[in-house]
Amino acid sequence: MKKNIKALYLIAPPFDDSLPEKALAGGFKLKNNLSLLEKQVDNLALFFSLDDTVVPCSEAEKYRKKLPQAEIFTLDKMKGHFRADKFPQLIAKIKKDLKLK
Repeated sequence: MKKNIKALYLIAPPFDDSLPEKALAGGFKLKNNLSLLEKQVDNLALFFSLDDTVVPCSEAEKYRKKLPQAEIFTLDKMKGHFRADKFPQLIAKIKKDLKLK
């Protein structure tokens, strides 16, 4: 069944449980082929932070291989695991996807 999802925004998503000493995915396993996700989602964006000590930016490369059409943002100064008071990059992306000013 085809779904048409306008946008999906993933914030610091762990790709798998391969990070040392961290079981972030909680046993959740992505399918090997993620192409259906790209077919069903019009605007797919993933956000990672350079100063994130929980989910490193290296996870972004794993997603880049599986989701080549996804827009991947690598940000700095998000105060660790996205603890910044404001997230203007996400707001701008949502507005762009909704075609708002």
